[in-house]
Amino acid sequence: MKPDPMRTVAWMLLVVGILVALAAPFWIAAEERRLKEATYRAAFSFYSDSYQRTLHRELEALSAWPMVGVGAGITTVGLLLLAIRRPEKRDVTT
Repeated sequence: MKPDPMRTVAWMLLVVGILVALAAPFWIAAEERRLKEATYRAAFSFYSDSYQRTLHRELEALSAWPMVGVGAGITTVGLLLLAIRRPEKRDVTT
């Protein structure tokens, strides 16, 4: 039996959505570490105060929830595609 390409896409969307949602906290932690290092370097260099304030605002605005929402949305599309029933094949011989 030939695999249904739509079901394959649905399963791939399901897996990708879950992976995106699970990766969000790790990505945010890495981004937070990068911004803290940039803020530390800016504090001890000749950068302007406005640049330091911008880095601080970016650091405060970090949140994993938008990425978790995107992952949930991708997973939902995959689930909807899996829930759609395939039409039954009709016997054309009669």
